Parts: sequence; C-alpha cells; structure tokens
Amino acid sequence: MLEKYLLPINERQEPIEFADQQLKVFWLPDEIKVEKDIQDVLVNFTPAEKHAVITTLKLFSIYETHAGSEYWGGRFKNMFNGAEFHRMASVFSMFELAVHAPFYNKINQLLHIDTPEFYTSYLNDPVLNQRVEHIGEIIDHPDDLISLAAFSMVEGVILYSSFAFLKHYQSQGKNKLMNIVRGINFSVRDENMHSTGGAWAFKYKLEQLKQELSPEAFELHKLAIEAQVRLVAQKLYEHECQIIAKLFEQGEIKGITAHQLENFVQSRVNECLKQLGFAKEYDVQYNPISSWFYKGINDYTFNDFFSGMGNQYHRSWDSADFVWKSNAEVVE
Repeated sequence: MLEKYLLPINERQEPIEFADQQLKVFWLPDEIKVEKDIQDVLVNFTPAEKHAVITTLKLFSIYETHAGSEYWGGRFKNMFNGAEFHRMASVFSMFELAVHAPFYNKINQLLHIDTPEFYTSYLNDPVLNQRVEHIGEIIDHPDDLISLAAFSMVEGVILYSSFAFLKHYQSQGKNKLMNIVRGINFSVRDENMHSTGGAWAFKYKLEQLKQELSPEAFELHKLAIEAQVRLVAQKLYEHECQIIAKLFEQGEIKGITAHQLENFVQSRVNECLKQLGFAKEYDVQYNPISSWFYKGINDYTFNDFFSGMGNQYHRSWDSADFVWKSNAEVVE
C-alpha cells in the first residue's frame, strides 16, 4: 500500500543527518583488494591463527546477514513513524546487508569456505549458536526503550574483540592482512555510527516518555530501565569472553592475548553505556588495545549530529574512545 511509504516528515533533523553522513562514507566491497591477503591466511598463519580468523568470519557473516540488517529494517522502523527515522534505518540496514556482508563473503569465497555448511555451522557450535539466540533475546525485549538500548550496545560491543583481533595484524609489527584491515576500519566506522544512532534514538524516545509521566514516575521508570540495560551489558561482556576464548582454543597467538581483548571489550561496554547516558560498568585499568585500535579510522569529517546545525568537525577515534566531539545535548 502506497500510504505505508508516504510518511510525514517530523521536526527531527538528526536521523536525516545520520543517514546522509552514512551515505557520504559509502564504500564498496570490491574496492578492498582482500585477495592480496589470502596468502597470509592460507600459508603464513599458524593453525591457531587460521582457526581464529575463520571463527571471526563466521561471527561477521552471522551478524551482518541477520541481526544488524533485520533490526534496522524491522523493529526500529516499527518504533518510529516519521519518514526521517525510516530513512536512517533503511540506510543503516542497507550498509549491513549490501556492504558489510558482501565484504566478509568475498573473503570467505577466496578462502574457499563460502558454502552452505559454513554459514549454518554455527548451529552445531554451542557457543556460536548461543550467541545468535542471546542477541535475539535481548533485542526482542518487549519494552522498546530496553530493546533500543540493547541494540545500541550490540552494535557497539559485539564483534569488537574480532575487529581488534584482525586489526592487531597491522598494529603489532606483523604487517599482515593489510587490505582486510582496511575493510575492518570502514566497518568499525559504520558500526560506531549505527551504535551512536541507536543511542540517540533511545535518548529521544526516553525524552518523549519524560513528557508523558510525572517527574517521580519517570525517575522510577528510568532507574528500572538502567537496571535492565546493565544486565544486558554484563551478559554481552560475559558472552564476548566466551567468543574470545574460542578464538584462542587452538593455542596462543603472538602479539595479542585473551586478557587484552577482554579488557578492551569492557571499555567498549563502558563507552556504550556513556552514550546511553549511564555510568560505566567496569573499572578498566589496563587497556593497551585502545592505544592502536582507533588509529586508521580517523581522518573522516562528520556533521555534528546532535546540534542540528551541521557544524563540521573531525571525528576523534583514539584519545576519546569513540566519543562524539560535541557540546550539544542529544535531545533538545
């Protein structure tokens, strides 16, 4: 029905800016010459390294073709009626399904693992299968606010141990997987934008609720939401630790450790909670990965999404750990 697509444009400019800025950094999988890196995986890697790389590829393929694209294209659109929200969701969903998924699938093809058995193998793996079920459970929460917050955290937390694992091949003197890491940098930039967009939508919807309730009722409801979100944060971290253990199940890998990845994931959880307006969950004292992870994702100019005035500024990824350089409030 045509009226389904002729939605009114509301007064919020932020979703349009999110969509426009995502499109401005559009990239194509074929631009990344990953075929030059395949020799590293097939010949130069140890069995432990090859196992870890293939495990990350399973994780990427599962997420990009299911959770990411389906949430933006389904649940998120059902939460908001304005055309600008649907525009943001459609663009984000398109990137997950038409850019990220083909990029990882291209690597799978070159490694000759692009088979139906590979894409369904997670069903026979208790840890990977549990990951799919767990993500589905938390983002399918009946409360839209909790679902939004959970999905924002999913976009900003899961896969980051896998991102960091692959990026360490260009950060610890190994000089391997140069082109794959370039694609990872683009993917991280996109996923962070999606996480930030989800956090903005959460705060926007929370502000709407504030207008409907008394101050006392709102504070009680907000505390209940925060408690649920913290449970999500803890579960995401605990399950990510299982994934990290799986990366190393065939032995140690020179240049990176499970402990380093676990601490890095804790820092990602803290950052996502901060974006949602909540205090950090973990006291991270040792986080060496952050000193190199955000390098290579810089040098992109973004609009100030939260001011609605289009002020140009450089996005700083390293020192601020993914914090938008803006003094404006998320919801005005």
